[in-house]
Amino acid sequence: MTANRGRKRREAPENKIDVKKMEERFDHAFLVTLGIFALFFLLVFIPVVGPILILILIPYVAGYHGGKFVNRKDGILVAVLAGFIWTLLEIWIFYSLLSSLDLAVNPPGIYTGLDWTVIILIFLTNIMFCIMGVLYSPRKFSEHDSNDDKEP
Repeated sequence: MTANRGRKRREAPENKIDVKKMEERFDHAFLVTLGIFALFFLLVFIPVVGPILILILIPYVAGYHGGKFVNRKDGILVAVLAGFIWTLLEIWIFYSLLSSLDLAVNPPGIYTGLDWTVIILIFLTNIMFCIMGVLYSPRKFSEHDSNDDKEP
């Protein structure tokens, strides 16, 4: 008992995390990411480079701008969700266009192994480049709002 006399007890700092503010930032980042995807979708109609732009550049730019509003951990979640949802929409739009032009090789509902391989590659490239954009984006929130990005 006498050894602790005169010493002040150290208290752990309070980590007050505003959940509502974090949710608003997450929603904002998610909408910015999907908005950029939607804004640049018409680039697909540029001959030769359109599909390359929509599979590589657009997901990176969308992840970069959406990742500014959240920390890295939440940014990766935003990138995966936005990339997944956007890829579903992208595949649905392409399939609808091909079906309306009678250029679809397979009847609806029947996919070959190559079709599934292409679909999986589109999912992977969109999600991967969206995550890369999030990881390289600067953050717009203060470091006091989250402990995820602090170095030990």
